[in-house]
Amino acid sequence: MSHETSDLTDREIQRSRQLKLGHLRVDIHLNDPDHQDVIDPAIGQSRALDVPLQVALFLEAGCEQKLADAAAKLAGAEVDIAEWLIFSESEKVAHRKWVEMARPAIATHFPNAQIASGTNAYFTELNRARPDTDLLDAVCYSFNPQVHAFDDHSLVETLEAQSWTVESARQFSDGREIIVGPITLRPRFNPNATEPESGTESGDLPSSVDPRQLSLFGAGWTLGSLKYISQSAVRSGTWFETIGWKGVMETESGSRSPELFPSLPGAVFPLYHVFADFGEFTGGQIVPWQSTDPLRLDGCMLQADGKRAILLANLTPDEQQIDVPLPDDMTQPGIRILDETNAELASSDPDAFRATTMTAVEPAGGRVSVTLKPFAYARISEIPQN
Repeated sequence: MSHETSDLTDREIQRSRQLKLGHLRVDIHLNDPDHQDVIDPAIGQSRALDVPLQVALFLEAGCEQKLADAAAKLAGAEVDIAEWLIFSESEKVAHRKWVEMARPAIATHFPNAQIASGTNAYFTELNRARPDTDLLDAVCYSFNPQVHAFDDHSLVETLEAQSWTVESARQFSDGREIIVGPITLRPRFNPNATEPESGTESGDLPSSVDPRQLSLFGAGWTLGSLKYISQSAVRSGTWFETIGWKGVMETESGSRSPELFPSLPGAVFPLYHVFADFGEFTGGQIVPWQSTDPLRLDGCMLQADGKRAILLANLTPDEQQIDVPLPDDMTQPGIRILDETNAELASSDPDAFRATTMTAVEPAGGRVSVTLKPFAYARISEIPQN
């Protein structure tokens, strides 16, 4: 859910539904006097988007009644809950006592509830204080690429590392499933802070906002993250937010700091199209696909219901000429490229961009040669026959 607004417009709902999301995460801090006000928008958005909720509950001592009330309210609304994530307001990794508190309260209304716990912070915290898993259905942690380094190349280096964190988490999770998220470009908060974070200085973006959210680079990084998390066969992943400068599209009213975050009001960000392409293959498979230089170019192949697509991202500020191997039976491939020449159209009118006819490419020796401008994102798939 967006932290910028509790409402979604009809257009935002329509565009979000096109992504075929698996769930919508809502964070409920029971120590917040207004936490009940978060639940109603979550219920409404779950219904509007036709997706289950992933409910992250943040507990503290003495919150039993608030916990029971929240579970009852969600049950009364008859919304589907994908899973419950149990966290502590005061601990980086939730102690089992919080799960022991939460599970019976939730099971009263949701007897088949899937309960996860771990950390709302990073894998590092999870690894330092490995949780007891006997009460859990899944183990969870979040991810962002900018704890120690901040340049584009360093962010690209974190992509494959996301799958390594999953592999490591499995080694101490006793066969439990793994949930990763939220995955964001910037840290959502400082898990090591000893006092509340100070307000944003005038003229600065909030520390959790990265202007690359609306960039072509953001689309390429998102493709890499989706690839490596999907290949790791996690239970689920959560990326970004719905709308706003940490989302997949801008609000209808536009950026609150247009000079620092120069988005178009109501526009989608380029990474929206990466999610839309993945959404077309819901229920399908991600096929192993290896780049010879993954720090410069990465991608994957998706397939479902006899349909396939190769998704590629130029992860550099340089134009690249690449050779792409094709499946033997992809005889009439076409390509659609999102780059600096059409990014404004793709953002302002995503439906028109996605309806653009694929440009035919001629295979030679089972491969096609493609030129990608700086940070371009491309999709290669069979051209539909009339």
